Amino acid sequence: MNVRSLAIFGGPPVFDKPRSTSNLIKPDKDTFLRYLKHDYEAGNLSDNHSLIGELEKRLAMLHGAKYCVAVCNGLWGLVLTIN
Repeated sequence: MNVRSLAIFGGPPVFDKPRSTSNLIKPDKDTFLRYLKHDYEAGNLSDNHSLIGELEKRLAMLHGAKYCVAVCNGLWGLVLTIN
């Protein structure tokens, strides 16, 4: 595979219609708010609250990794990989 084989350059498309790269599901609002309640009531809505730690811990377990670092979007994930 090379760049010329991409659909934008005349190659066959992988999907029959464009796919979204954003959130593909709509989360349940009540569940979301229930997760936030503890940190909100504690006045802890900074970048270092318990939900981020819990998310990183669960994702590390899911992927069999020792660590997981949550970032705000894919760009910053890529930036972290540049060394």
